[in-house]
Amino acid sequence: MKTIRSRQNPLVTRFRSIARAHRLHRQQILLEGTKLIHDARAAGIQLEVVVLPSSELTNRNQQIIKLADELESSGVSVISASDSVLSALSPARSPSGSVAIATYKPVSLNRVFERNGLVLAPIGVQDPGNVGAIIRSADAGGANGVIVTSESADPFGWKALRGAMGSSLRLPVADIKTVDTAVEE
Repeated sequence: MKTIRSRQNPLVTRFRSIARAHRLHRQQILLEGTKLIHDARAAGIQLEVVVLPSSELTNRNQQIIKLADELESSGVSVISASDSVLSALSPARSPSGSVAIATYKPVSLNRVFERNGLVLAPIGVQDPGNVGAIIRSADAGGANGVIVTSESADPFGWKALRGAMGSSLRLPVADIKTVDTAVEE
């Protein structure tokens, strides 16, 4: 397992650029926290690189060691990093200790409308944490999917993903340009 000790490492720049990437040009998503990493794995989302706290590995935290072993055996690049490097990798004010880059695969409107039932379409919700909370509530309430338009915050930005607590990875969430597109569909 490789260890990063410098905040100037190119991987830090890559994580930061993914956190700032515009939703129209997204190819990867940034997952902040071990829970989201586990949820992404359960949803079959391809993890490209996972960075874990070297302090947890040194202290023999069995959960982190088990996660590292499972990820490495499935071909995921696993890296350890100091707390200061992790704080540079994570856009969160209070990082949770583990971060990852995962492949983003957009969800089509057809996938959201696959089954008859409730579909939520929040419009004009600017706070990413609120978009995540709406997606989490839709998941808890048994909705078939969520449609988020460009008038709202990015549903796959790191803050919305964190607020959704894994629901964005389990529930079909389509990120589209306009409400008219959804209504036509």
